[in-house]
Amino acid sequence: MALTELGFERPTYDEILENQINRAKTLFGDTIDTSELTALGKYIRINVADLDTLYQTLEGVYYARFPNTASGVSLDRLCPFAGITRNAATYARHKVTLTGTAGATIEAGFEVSNENQSAVFHLIDDYVIGDSGTVNAYVDCNEAGTVGNITSASINTIVNPSADVESVSGVTLTSAGKNRESDTLLRTRFSQAVSGIGSGTMEAIKGAIMGVNGVDGCTIKENDTDSTIDGIPPHSFECFVLSNDLSVTHSLIGQAIFEKKPLGIKAFGEISVEVADKNGNIHTVSFTKTIRKELYIEINLITNDSFPDNGEDIIKTNLVNFLATFTNGATVYRSSLYNAINIDGVVSVESLKLSGTESNIKCAANEVARVSPNNITIHI
Repeated sequence: MALTELGFERPTYDEILENQINRAKTLFGDTIDTSELTALGKYIRINVADLDTLYQTLEGVYYARFPNTASGVSLDRLCPFAGITRNAATYARHKVTLTGTAGATIEAGFEVSNENQSAVFHLIDDYVIGDSGTVNAYVDCNEAGTVGNITSASINTIVNPSADVESVSGVTLTSAGKNRESDTLLRTRFSQAVSGIGSGTMEAIKGAIMGVNGVDGCTIKENDTDSTIDGIPPHSFECFVLSNDLSVTHSLIGQAIFEKKPLGIKAFGEISVEVADKNGNIHTVSFTKTIRKELYIEINLITNDSFPDNGEDIIKTNLVNFLATFTNGATVYRSSLYNAINIDGVVSVESLKLSGTESNIKCAANEVARVSPNNITIHI
């Protein structure tokens, strides 16, 4: 039996084959030829291959029952037991400058892109071109995920021409897009959410916050003294939350804090939301958005003829996407960035500096490391 008191122990192909051959010899005699060149040997091996596939399937079904080993949809189906759901992919947002006819209105949905249209963006609102003939606008990528994390300067093409718009130029990436939450990150949130069962403790509050869809990280500082420490008033606590900027997410974070915080203890922070208790009474709960620690990356490369024309943009995009996976307090190790840099055509990374140093970048518990394509300099 593969299922034992020690768990699921899947037999190997060779073990199944040996067992099938022994059974054949029991039925037909020890002298029966079961080699792979005989008809019987071929039938045995066909059957063994099917059994091996079935055992692998059974093993997958067995491990799909546990959060630490489940993956994909099976992991999603376990999440309600921890009160969480997988974070969906988000859209990259850029700030651009539109040039055209003064006083003209550019309606939401107007599309722009980079030159090869690998990433297409649309206006998220209506904008009116100013008297100077320009207007700054915000555009979201049409496709969710990291595809929109391109260098802002490469946004220079109008997709659906308008007589009132002459040109577009990218300014900066204001919000990096993220892919759908990975199984690894989701398991971490699952563990944190479950560990926060109960109320009145830091783990309980953190677990409730991590259970909010759109939250990627959280740290909590408390002050149980009679004096203000690090800006936190006496007998209060401050939650530093890494999340999106949606008001509905902020409301859910506030509700999670209120439901788990100790009675009479103030939740301090820069963002305040109003939540209602079971009797309909309104309470103000505060928290603080995690501090974005902006990095500046400078790279010196030696390349060969295989290095693509848009190689610099590829490296910048890789670095932005890699750092977008970091959460509160995560240290940025220089060595971890080389995989994002070593694309086809890169012969050697001669030097790599993070914010002017050749050291790793440590983040405080209330900080998260991020980088903008505009803050990455590549010398070839």
